[in-house]
Amino acid sequence: NSVLLCFNPEDSQLKKSPPAHYATGKIHFAFEVDITEYEKTKSEIIDKGIVITDEVTWRNGQQSFYFEDPLGNVLEVVPEGIWNA
Repeated sequence: NSVLLCFNPEDSQLKKSPPAHYATGKIHFAFEVDITEYEKTKSEIIDKGIVITDEVTWRNGQQSFYFEDPLGNVLEVVPEGIWNA
């Protein structure tokens, strides 16, 4: 299963949180984890000294978090099924 999300670049580039969802310049992509592994995954990333740059609670009550790789690419971790609701 896949989900394609489309964003208005003029609108999304002005937002501070969550990180920008437009495809001009620096972009991000997401990894989906089992919903039961979300908190464990976040803890493992923090334990490795990686800074969580943002965590968002979406309208459906689900959360996702963001961090950057060493090159500055923004990565997001989402629980499985986040966009099913």
